[in-house]
Amino acid sequence: MKKQTVTLSATRALLENVNIRLNLAFLGAGLLLIARIYRALAPSQADVAPIAEAIAALLVATPVFYLAIKGLFAGGKLYVAEQLVSLAVLAAIAQGEFTAATLVPLFLLLGHVVEERSILGARRAISRLASLTSTRATLVEDDVTREVEAEALRPGDLVLVKPGDTFPADGTVSLGFSAVDQSPVTGESIPQDVGPGDEVFACTINMSGALKVKITKVGNDTALGRVVALLEEASLSKPPVVQMMQKYASLYLPTVLSLALGVFLLTRTLDRAISVLVISCPCAFVLAGPAAIVAALAVASRHGILIKGARFLERMAEVNSLILDKTGTATLGRLVVTGLAPSEHVTAQELLHAAATGSTNSRHPVAKAISAAASQRGIEPATIISSTEFPGLGTEAITADCLIRLGRRTWLESLGMTIMSTASVDHDGSVTWVAQEEHVLGAIMLSDQARPEAALALRDLRNMGIDRVSMVTGDRKQVAEPLAHSLGIDAVRWELLPEDKLEAVREERDKGYTVMVVGDGVNDALALAAGDVGVAMGAAGVQVAIESADVALMHNNLRALPTAVELSRKTRSTINMNVLLGGGYSVLMLTLAALGIINPISAALLHNLGSLFVIINSSRLLRFDSPHL
Repeated sequence: MKKQTVTLSATRALLENVNIRLNLAFLGAGLLLIARIYRALAPSQADVAPIAEAIAALLVATPVFYLAIKGLFAGGKLYVAEQLVSLAVLAAIAQGEFTAATLVPLFLLLGHVVEERSILGARRAISRLASLTSTRATLVEDDVTREVEAEALRPGDLVLVKPGDTFPADGTVSLGFSAVDQSPVTGESIPQDVGPGDEVFACTINMSGALKVKITKVGNDTALGRVVALLEEASLSKPPVVQMMQKYASLYLPTVLSLALGVFLLTRTLDRAISVLVISCPCAFVLAGPAAIVAALAVASRHGILIKGARFLERMAEVNSLILDKTGTATLGRLVVTGLAPSEHVTAQELLHAAATGSTNSRHPVAKAISAAASQRGIEPATIISSTEFPGLGTEAITADCLIRLGRRTWLESLGMTIMSTASVDHDGSVTWVAQEEHVLGAIMLSDQARPEAALALRDLRNMGIDRVSMVTGDRKQVAEPLAHSLGIDAVRWELLPEDKLEAVREERDKGYTVMVVGDGVNDALALAAGDVGVAMGAAGVQVAIESADVALMHNNLRALPTAVELSRKTRSTINMNVLLGGGYSVLMLTLAALGIINPISAALLHNLGSLFVIINSSRLLRFDSPHL
């Protein structure tokens, strides 16, 4: 709780800082607009408009000046961009160009806000994770139950978890059978049948039968608690990507000042020195990244890709390794009927009809899949009189003509039924057996299916230079390996908890790969935060995964991955062109200013041409249209 409070406090402070800067920026931009309108409507009072424009410039630039001064006191190594922009603003103000003095820091601020969103998202993710755990628990003492706070539980306590309740801590089942939705921790979409001796985790959901659970881990020691702690660590330790321009920007300010001073000392002409300062305003450099990135973000949104930070858009261009979660990412995340194995003298239609009848009143994912398969084939289930669900075992339904049972093989065998040979049931996924009265009608095979576009998306990524594709999952080896083989995935790791997935990402990065991680659940949040680029399956993913990631695919189409990579590469290429050509133009103009060929007024006009080129060049990205979607 203490860490969560600290995280919330830090989030609130960062949010307040962003809000203050945004309010000043938009107030200044609004005041500038009013001043321009006033200048046009009241030309006889021309002295008023410049005063308003100057105030607007100061409002927007004040946070930039503040950070630039902090950077100077830190030896010039911090807030380099703010120092460059401060120079531009001061030069613009000196020439009375208040519009430029307002808009240049405004662009810088908006760029920072986009990047800081990712920090806020990571901290909100941590807070949301902590809120998933149940706050109340039913403690059992001497066969007497009472409600207690979940925080009061200790290892060794016995709790009662009813159907629909969330497990308050990690533990071991002592009594009862049930199906448990463990997807928040393991990522496995299919509820797991549990009984005495089986492990359960905090924040997972008991779906059917009542369970008595002996607590083994509480608080930060639970699987969820470890996710919260490690996510905090990953979000803080993730190294920032240094902008190419900023590698050398710390030398720019003293170089320009020295050049202006040198020109003045050599020529004794103040106009030339002022021209050098004006023409050296790094507007093109400041806009080189943000102009291209704003265009790229607009294009990405058009393709259903939400990119939450500029540095990740650039980093994605360097990705050469992909790590995919299985359930809900590489697969659809829901069970479908993949095969029928009727007994002798039983048709497939008869088997599916009986299974659909037995599934009528059940909410179990297996029952839903069977009902959907029957509906697709035009099979109508029989009317049932009553039904009973046996948690962890199966369900039975009584019709006017017979009794139908649907469930696990061991359950039917315990009722004295003879099961057909398993040779005809060669299936690594889920298998459900169907019986009518005392006769076994056969088995129904179910599994989660690969996304139809997954193979094509992976092929496109390989063609774009992704050297290695891996899959991680909390599912079993028998399920994971065939799927990985069918998709042409290089490596697969199974039965992983969230910290295991995190370790898999770290190992991949230690090998020198730039790693993109794609997932959709709470169990993927650690891996998403630890990767060089984290991509969440937005529409199907939980909020925690989306906020931990750098990119969200809003339509769950994996073909958006190669689209995002291609867009990021075009964006980086555009930024490089902006920097190189903008820099070349600046050098040329500085030379002309130093030689006295252009005066301060001309310099004030010409230095904007570099910015104009950057904007026009960046706008070419708006025509981007991916062939992958």
